[in-house]
Amino acid sequence: MLDLQAENLNKARYYATTLKLFIKEIIKPKNSRVAKELYDSFKLPKRKFNYKPPPLSLDTLKKIFNNINDLGAKALFLLLTETGLRVGEVLSLKIDQIDLEHRIIKIMKESETKRAYISFLHEKTAAWLRDVYLPYREEFVEKYESSIMKLAAANPEQGIDIEEWKLKLFPFREDVLRMEIKEAMRKTVGKEFRLYDLRSFFASYMLKQGVSPMVVNLLQGRVSPQQFRILQDHYFVISDIELQQYYDRYAPCLLE
Repeated sequence: MLDLQAENLNKARYYATTLKLFIKEIIKPKNSRVAKELYDSFKLPKRKFNYKPPPLSLDTLKKIFNNINDLGAKALFLLLTETGLRVGEVLSLKIDQIDLEHRIIKIMKESETKRAYISFLHEKTAAWLRDVYLPYREEFVEKYESSIMKLAAANPEQGIDIEEWKLKLFPFREDVLRMEIKEAMRKTVGKEFRLYDLRSFFASYMLKQGVSPMVVNLLQGRVSPQQFRILQDHYFVISDIELQQYYDRYAPCLLE
């Protein structure tokens, strides 16, 4: 729920409301005691949400990374830590958005309030994705493609797109990925923190390296489209090559 609140407050409220309704209508008739415990275990997210990200060090994040057993979760944690992108942006990536040769992630996403056009990969990260993660991912897709096809045929109302699923960089269940990462957090530091806090870590880490806040905002897609165009046209001109040079020199790296 904390992760959802950080990413999208309205979505978090919707999920919480739906879950409480499910507990009330489905669980309560079967076991009122359990229903009450579940219902009271969380509250609807408030409109004003004050949360202070925990102080995270690169050394701690390296230890967490090394304690993640599942390769899908490991790759997700790696990209979130080293790019500072939003969780939803990384999970929605397609294979063709990753250029391992040039070490570029093509986000290509613009909205009224967010801009995330391009991000980058370290050399060791690109090599790890190519040699370790992608073969694992391909094996997973081949293994479960027939099962997904059967699921889609049995549930046509769900609109499951097999080809779309096969193109996903992370064709796994999101809850499983999160669970694996949270388990590694508990094993390493004895507690959990939000995946969204990795975005805060990236920004703090870069700023401590002396990187301009504007460069950090560009790398994380935090500049609105209109503001970016004004900066680009009149005040702050920087090429993708220069942006990658900033990334290569200053961005956190878990595989050093």
